[in-house]
Amino acid sequence: MSSAVLRAQHHPGSAATPAWAALSIVGFGAAMAAATWIGGQWPLTLLVLLFLGAAFVAVLNRPHIGISLFLTTFLINYPGVARGVGPLTINNLLGIMFLGLLAWNYYTTRDAWYLREPLVWTLLVIGAVLVASTIAAEYRFPDSNIQRLIERPLGVTAGFDFTQRWLFQHFSRVAFVLFVLTFVRTPTQLRAVFVTLLLCILAAVPPAFVQLMQGATGSEFRIDVEIVNWADNENRFAFGCVLGVSFLYHLWMTSSSRLTKALAAGGMLMLLPLVLLAASRSGFLGLCLLGFLMLTGSFGAKTQGARPAARLAGVVGVAGIALFTFFVLVPPKAQERILNVNPFAAQRLEGSTSTAFRAAAIEHSLDLIRMHPILGVGLGNFRWVNRYYHGFFKPPHNSYLWASAEGGLVLLATYLFLFRWLWRRFGRLRAAYVTDSELPLFPHWLRVYMVLFLFFSFFADVWLEEHVFLFVASAILLERWRRDAATTASTAGTGGDGRAAARSAPASVAPAAALRPIPTA
Repeated sequence: MSSAVLRAQHHPGSAATPAWAALSIVGFGAAMAAATWIGGQWPLTLLVLLFLGAAFVAVLNRPHIGISLFLTTFLINYPGVARGVGPLTINNLLGIMFLGLLAWNYYTTRDAWYLREPLVWTLLVIGAVLVASTIAAEYRFPDSNIQRLIERPLGVTAGFDFTQRWLFQHFSRVAFVLFVLTFVRTPTQLRAVFVTLLLCILAAVPPAFVQLMQGATGSEFRIDVEIVNWADNENRFAFGCVLGVSFLYHLWMTSSSRLTKALAAGGMLMLLPLVLLAASRSGFLGLCLLGFLMLTGSFGAKTQGARPAARLAGVVGVAGIALFTFFVLVPPKAQERILNVNPFAAQRLEGSTSTAFRAAAIEHSLDLIRMHPILGVGLGNFRWVNRYYHGFFKPPHNSYLWASAEGGLVLLATYLFLFRWLWRRFGRLRAAYVTDSELPLFPHWLRVYMVLFLFFSFFADVWLEEHVFLFVASAILLERWRRDAATTASTAGTGGDGRAAARSAPASVAPAAALRPIPTA
């Protein structure tokens, strides 16, 4: 298909977002920041509630704005006045609003096309396996009274059974996928979702540099940002920074705007040092992997005809910033920790204790998998069951082992099947979006995102987080738009009065057929 047809298909002529809606979101964000800064005291608490109400009005008027707002609730720690109490949280209220909008959309269109998508059903199968493993665990492990004694040894006041929380997290993210598929209707809106993800990553930059400037430069200094959900731990913080660098590099490479290129370069300049200042070995290895992907053209530079020298220059720039940070800004103990990647080293170096704990967690996880290979120990039960058998509360710190231990080999196989499906679909979509005007080379970047995510999965339990669900939603929408474009192209090429009109339509306006849902195979 021609790129012109694909571009035409991407503009269903939706009305522009009114200025008041955009201003309400900006004002809402400013009030939240101010309330967080001073502790949520009046009168800023009132302002937070007012702008929160304005944001909800914007969601009702333009649901795609609410998708970005919804995503921030997964990634950002809102101040208490906006976060809510008990079940009355901003996340739950948004979910209820979107469920109502989803029901109304089905009532008016009678089309639940997303339920014909195999990827959506794969997510539901994963949820069913999680439920089945949890139910089976009720009959194979001690009752709740014994479990509470195991969970709360002397001096520990919090439990470690996350079953209900994680079941809710999975199915609420499945609902989020349905909301994205229903209300994100143009590539511009999909790009806004990922720009929101980038802004949530960048939100951790100011607090991180504040920590650095406040003089926390002891030998054990490691940066993390607990006020941002995704960065509450050094390894996750480093992964988020690496992911942010990858998206900024994608924007820098595909944008023709000098301003966008300058902002992307500035963002990379801020995020790159933080990866090393977190003293995370998984972050350091992820940064090396990102450099390799940049050098080999995985972002699509070869497809765009970029010269190898240009790619090499980008890699050299990243490496230069990393080397300057490592030798000038990173404390000696943190340097030792970053370079201590050999788990069999005889010398006791910085980070060796963490390595020993991880090795023990791997051994214990494999032991639990051998004892419960089919359905595992049940969702959220790993910590207390590990305590029961081995005397340690430590989680597996490995998504592959987590899936095998808590959901059995059935869950691991389902996840791997999903990832294989996503990888192949992104690969098939690459050619259709090479010269796209709104999402150029976007499937290329999504494959880079997947590589980084699956690599980081060896060091953290992250398969219930937002990343998998963003992959699924993006794959379905991109495929749907590609099919729509192919249908329009074939229709326009067969003749007829109406088809001739479609051929003569300007590129900025899509044919009316583009607005109708296209059944998927």
